[in-house]
Amino acid sequence: MAKICAYCDAPPPLTKEHIWPNGFLRRGDFGVKFSAKANKTFAGDLTISDVCAKCNNGPLSALDAHACELFDRRFSKFVEVGATVPFTYDYGLLMRWLLKISFNSARSTGQDVALLGRYRETILTEYPCSPAFVAAYVATISPSLMMNPETGTTKKVYPHMARCGPLQIPGVDVSDLLVTRCVMINSFMFSLLITRTSGIRTSRVAALLPHIPGVPLGFDGRMRIGPPSLPAHVALGGVEAWPRM
Repeated sequence: MAKICAYCDAPPPLTKEHIWPNGFLRRGDFGVKFSAKANKTFAGDLTISDVCAKCNNGPLSALDAHACELFDRRFSKFVEVGATVPFTYDYGLLMRWLLKISFNSARSTGQDVALLGRYRETILTEYPCSPAFVAAYVATISPSLMMNPETGTTKKVYPHMARCGPLQIPGVDVSDLLVTRCVMINSFMFSLLITRTSGIRTSRVAALLPHIPGVPLGFDGRMRIGPPSLPAHVALGGVEAWPRM
């Protein structure tokens, strides 16, 4: 059976959609990419060929443009220990972009595709919106001082990364209620909590919230965030064990 557009169900021809915006990655010089599905890193672009040209060059491109503007203005600047930084954004565009990245990533791994796919129309919508059954948190990540045990010297390690995947919360399991996604961009960490159904036990979700790094993403698009909730070596989560090229 022929593929259809992952966003609007249009028939072929289909184009390549970058999991992360191409211009976004080039701004950050993220030369090495990791594929969870293949369990390896490589230097090429992460793409998926299931989006029509109308979606790719229209609403999805507009979301990527806002993300690139945020990168130039905020994400390209690292946040130091103890610092509080201003963050201004368009709430509707940013939320739709975070959902787009999460949906793209899910399709590349085959994980939670159907649930994230229910936000296809939200992602394509061209007016500010608050997605139903989605909560978003934002936190910052500080650099870590790491010691080389062989030389005894220390080095400041910055959180230079663009990562998207399930949010891992040690000791807390609400996977039967929620799908979690974490989108990390250098010093910024966005956590999405997406309910599987509308009828959930709020007490269990409430017990989870204190474990989510950061604060809820503000609707008005203007926040001060910090001090950082995580150091880089914790946010990177075992980067030394990542598969190599």
